[in-house]
Amino acid sequence: MKKKALIIGCTSGIGLELTYQMIEDGYIVGGTGKRENVLHDLAAEFKDKFYWCVFNIHDINSIKPTLTHLIKKMHGIDICIIATGIFGDNENLQWGLDEKIIYTNVLGFTAIANFAAHYFLKNDSGHIVGISSLNKYSGSVNHTSFNASKAYISIYLDGLRFRLKKHNIHVTEVCPGFLKVPHFDGFKSMLWVVPVRKAAREILKAIERKKKITYISKRWLIGSWILRVIPHVLKKRLE
Repeated sequence: MKKKALIIGCTSGIGLELTYQMIEDGYIVGGTGKRENVLHDLAAEFKDKFYWCVFNIHDINSIKPTLTHLIKKMHGIDICIIATGIFGDNENLQWGLDEKIIYTNVLGFTAIANFAAHYFLKNDSGHIVGISSLNKYSGSVNHTSFNASKAYISIYLDGLRFRLKKHNIHVTEVCPGFLKVPHFDGFKSMLWVVPVRKAAREILKAIERKKKITYISKRWLIGSWILRVIPHVLKKRLE
C-alpha cells in the first residue's frame, strides 16, 4: 500500500521539492499553499497522485475543516509535514513583521501540529514532521522573532514526541542550516549552503528512518554544538 503524506506549504522551497521527490518515490501527496497556480500545475502533472487545497495558515479557524476535507479526499494520511513558515529581516523592530512571523511560525504551526496529533491519536499511528532551524540556538539583531519562533517549534516538537511516543506516533524535527532558497540568494559566501533538492532528499531519508532530529546538512550537527557553547560576543561577530 502506498504511503500518504500531507505537506503544509507545498508551493515553494522545501515543501515544493519534497512534493516532487515524495511523488517520485511512490507517495500519494496532499498539498496546501497560497499559490493556486502552482497547486493546479502539480495536480495536472501528477494525476491521482496529488490532492490539494488553497490554504491560508493565518485563518486559524479554517485549519481543522479544511484539512479534514482534504484528508478525506485522500482516504487518510500517514505523515504530516509542516513546511510552511516565513523569514524576515526586522532591523527596525516593526511590530507588523514580528506579528506576521509569530502568527505564521508559532500560532499557525501549533494549530496544524495539534490537529495532526489528534488525527493520528485516533489511528494510534502516524508521523509529524516540523521544520525548525539552527537559528533556534541564538538570538539575532535582525531576526529576533524568526529565531525565537524556531526555538518554539523545536521545543513544541520535543514535547509532542514524549506525549505521543506510546501511541506509535513519530515526531521528526528538521533543523536546516543555510538553504539555497530565494531569501539567501545574495549570500553565496555563506558556510555550507545546501541546494534545496539535496536538502529535501536528506529530509526524506530522515522521515523514512523516523529520526527524532535531522540536521541539513549532516555537518551542521557539529555546528549545532558550537552554536550552543560559544559566547554571545562571538555569535554577534558571526552574524
